[in-house]
Amino acid sequence: MDLCLKQEHWKNSYYLIVCILFFLPSVILGWTVKKCSVADRSVQLRDPVFSNRCALNKNATSLALCANVTNITADISDVPSTVEILCLSGSNKFIQGGTFANFKKILYLFMKMPLVRIYPDAFKGLDNLESLSISFLGHSMCNDLYLPMDAFSNLHSLKHLTLEGFNLVKSMRIRLPSFTFLYSLSLPANCITDLFHVFKIFQNLVSIHNLDVGSNNIESVNLQHKQNISLPNITELVLERNPLNVIQRKALARFNICFLNLGYTKLNLEDILNSGMEKLDSLNLKSACWHETHKTDMLCSIVDRFQLKTLSAPANRFFGIYTKDFLGCSSLEFIDLNHNHIHIVDPDLLYILPNLKQLQLSYNRLPMNLCPLSYQDNFTSSLEVLYFNGNNIPVLKNRQFFCMTKLTDLMLATNGIEHIEESAFWGLNDLQLLDLRNNKLTSLQISSLSGLSNLRELYIQNNNMEDIQRFSLKRQTKLRLVKIGFVSVAVSFELFSSIETLDIQTTGKYIAVNMNDTAASSLKSLRVNASRVELVIKCGHPFFSTLRELKVINTNEFISCSRHVSLLQHFKNLENLQYHFTGIPLTRNVNFSNLPHLRSLEVKNLATALDPNEPPNDLFHNLHKLEILKLFNCGFKYITVGFLKDMRSLKVLVLKNEMILAVDPGLHNILSPVQFIYLYDVTFQCDCENSWFVTWALKEKHTFVSGICSLFCFKLNKKYNLVDFDERSCRLEIGFMLFIVTFTSLVLFIVLTLLYNIFNSDIIQLFYVFQIWLKKLRGKADNSIAYEYDAFVSYCSRDQGWVVKYLVPNLEEKRRNTIKLCLHNRDFLVGKDIVDNIMDSIYKSRKTICLISYNYLQSDWCSLEMRMATYKLLAEKNDDLILIFLENISGYHLSAYHRLARIVRKKTYIDWPQEETEQAEFWERLRMTVLETMEN
Repeated sequence: MDLCLKQEHWKNSYYLIVCILFFLPSVILGWTVKKCSVADRSVQLRDPVFSNRCALNKNATSLALCANVTNITADISDVPSTVEILCLSGSNKFIQGGTFANFKKILYLFMKMPLVRIYPDAFKGLDNLESLSISFLGHSMCNDLYLPMDAFSNLHSLKHLTLEGFNLVKSMRIRLPSFTFLYSLSLPANCITDLFHVFKIFQNLVSIHNLDVGSNNIESVNLQHKQNISLPNITELVLERNPLNVIQRKALARFNICFLNLGYTKLNLEDILNSGMEKLDSLNLKSACWHETHKTDMLCSIVDRFQLKTLSAPANRFFGIYTKDFLGCSSLEFIDLNHNHIHIVDPDLLYILPNLKQLQLSYNRLPMNLCPLSYQDNFTSSLEVLYFNGNNIPVLKNRQFFCMTKLTDLMLATNGIEHIEESAFWGLNDLQLLDLRNNKLTSLQISSLSGLSNLRELYIQNNNMEDIQRFSLKRQTKLRLVKIGFVSVAVSFELFSSIETLDIQTTGKYIAVNMNDTAASSLKSLRVNASRVELVIKCGHPFFSTLRELKVINTNEFISCSRHVSLLQHFKNLENLQYHFTGIPLTRNVNFSNLPHLRSLEVKNLATALDPNEPPNDLFHNLHKLEILKLFNCGFKYITVGFLKDMRSLKVLVLKNEMILAVDPGLHNILSPVQFIYLYDVTFQCDCENSWFVTWALKEKHTFVSGICSLFCFKLNKKYNLVDFDERSCRLEIGFMLFIVTFTSLVLFIVLTLLYNIFNSDIIQLFYVFQIWLKKLRGKADNSIAYEYDAFVSYCSRDQGWVVKYLVPNLEEKRRNTIKLCLHNRDFLVGKDIVDNIMDSIYKSRKTICLISYNYLQSDWCSLEMRMATYKLLAEKNDDLILIFLENISGYHLSAYHRLARIVRKKTYIDWPQEETEQAEFWERLRMTVLETMEN
């Protein structure tokens, strides 16, 4: 196979999270990296360059993701058998028996492809498989799939099964293992019309607790009259996105449902009351009550009937929350009414919901009046989490939340807040998270956050912040995370010792963060996105040794004590560093050397004071623990040994938007231990000095080099494909000074080639052909030859199962006129040369049967046997070659094998039928073809 095609065949990527997002229902993902690669378990790439395309894991045997799969058996042949997670996608339509037999340790198997048939024993050997997901690749539903009854009968450890996008008709029968531990069954988008059909299709469905039949065609649920079927103890039932309009009376009485999802259905709420359920803990009615606009009282009737704890009814058209309607909702601990049209909430809402722990009222039209003054000190709500984003609160008033003393999380983003009155958060002593993003705040005073003595996280980005008092955060002694932004003015504020993560964003003139001797000793992560930010701090402060993660965007200097040395030299324990510039060049040199604990480094838009034509050898010294290096648009034109020589632990190298003139050949040994190299929009100079890198990238087995076949190089303002240029020019454009050496090399090459051919197997083949020709010349060709075998069988060892299971029993063991076959694993003489064994067996057999499959085409020994058989065919001019195609091989694929393609065009061949009803005719036809010679 062409090396570039092989690289592209290995496109697409990594990581269990990506895999799960890709294969779970209703999620579609497009990969464009490598075809089937093994991931690496602690190193992750999560930036916009990769989007959802790749992530890396640290154990190289734990996860393999394969895309563009056309033949599963062939495409996963190089995947280590020790993988535990295997994700497959592509155009493959069949899963043959024994496909995964070598993968004994797989725990999770995800497939997304346009399958039409799964053969018996397709999942044989997956004794440890816990999760299996099979999804149709595409947007269509109701796709026909032939699934044998016992397809999953061997999966005794299976806990989670997903089938998506197929046509599961009620006549199908699928047998699960006798002692299954199956906990959840997910069947979205399978055109199921009746919930009862699920329990008829799947046999032995006794242990299941979670059933998902969302996005099907179920219009009605009626199970109470189905007395002849044993129903499992289902506790979670998902019916969302069905055209469901009726649940018959007592239809769900035989279940023990705790969680019911009816999102995006057309159901009348009264049907839930009459469904026969005894108890229900959680109910999801997302966008399911559009026709019940004013029936919030019916919601609470359902809550009261089942003593619900969780009610989700977002994206409906409720206009108001009234006390009289919510009196029955007292058992609720969680309620989600986000994205409704609510503009009125009775002040007594929290009073009538004494058990409420989490309330979500985001993106409605509400003012903040959940704590009316009439409560005063007579009532305290149990509320712990309040989502109130996207409403209308121009001012946070004094004692605004006094009745919510148990609140821990308060989300007030996108409310148009312009001012915070003194003591607005009075009483919120337990509050740990406050989100004030995307408002209109212009200042932060000392009194703005008074009362928040236990605050851990503060988000206040994307406001119109013009001023912040220096000691505004002084009282928040337990604050761990601060994300804050400023615009247009110069401000200064004090940072205190509890903070672990600080994120500063500004477009302003100047920001000063004052850090005294005791401040910020616990700071571990710092992100600075600004043109003028200065940390006022003494050199040698514990802050420098404590910081582990630093991200600097669009700023040159931000450490007040680093006037004469590179600011990064202070951070000796730094582990993760991102250094970005957005169009502002550096005023002085930045050096990334001497960071002994650095593991990840990302540099973007770097314009150094170095000569751009000189190699950046002094930028990256003594980075012995660096595992990930990402360089985006940094202008490095020369990649030399000195550039990477100290990076002994490097695993991932990413280059984007670079123009590279030369790659030092000495990098060969340095790059070999690297596991992943990603090249995006990288352009090389068309120079033969770079050809070694292309050759190495194509042939290196231990390093994954992405994008090498799609890269370009420039020469004299002309654009060439990098690989094609090296193949054409570097071998042809040879100077006259090297003529003698080249001539000598060519002569030596010719001599060696002749010597090789003398001892090659082709000479032996020609010798046999010459013998037959002499016999014919002497008149001996007409004499009868005593053949030892009736047929020699040429097949690939991977197809031996078919030979043993089908060919031998049907030709050697059945009927009276048995056919004696010659099989290499059984009849070859031990100790004899393989080529001699092949030649002797072919010429001792009347016929040669070739079993053509994808495995056969890729086997060198099978190719040799085919050549010998065709030599005999040409020499004896007898029709003694029989071709049997075990798999459907396209003409395009077959055209790459010229000898076989020519024979197929001239000779009739036999296809192995997949249907059992046609196999008897196949064997009769084959027997007659072989016996025809014997009778003649």
